[in-house]
Amino acid sequence: MGTTLHPLNPSDANLIQARLSELGYYRYQPEGIWGLVSRSALQDFKAANGLSADDVWDGSVEASLRQARPTPASDTPFGEWSVVGFACSAEMNPRKMVVSAKGIVVGSMICDMQGPLARSSADWSGSALCHIDGRDIASKISLRVSGQRLVDRSVIGTSTIVPTSFDRCS
Repeated sequence: MGTTLHPLNPSDANLIQARLSELGYYRYQPEGIWGLVSRSALQDFKAANGLSADDVWDGSVEASLRQARPTPASDTPFGEWSVVGFACSAEMNPRKMVVSAKGIVVGSMICDMQGPLARSSADWSGSALCHIDGRDIASKISLRVSGQRLVDRSVIGTSTIVPTSFDRCS
């Protein structure tokens, strides 16, 4: 299936960014420049909608983006979160979590997803390799999304993290 839009064409990029913004994946004003932020938003959209979590634009992505009810970002863990009661805006907030199709960052811990996050109702799970204090630790990611709240029940190495609640940053 072919495409009618091409992200490297500025007017098409603007349309794609506008749709990704409407769905909550692209968190900036559409400007028609297809760069890293646009590609990351596309990866998150694709992962949330059962497509391969890459930044390749093709007919199946275009069809998915155009459908009436694709999965919005608000139903996913993708985006920025802050521990309940802490401000999202604080620079270098150690209680802030950023989740994307490719990885998760919390404070100084960076987790690279080892495959896509799988969705089962409100739960999202997968495997990651987390980099903490110069060590690489195999981890099981377990996130539950309920409205504007996310609960992290991940297991980093052999240590179960006490479930932590986060609020979605706007």
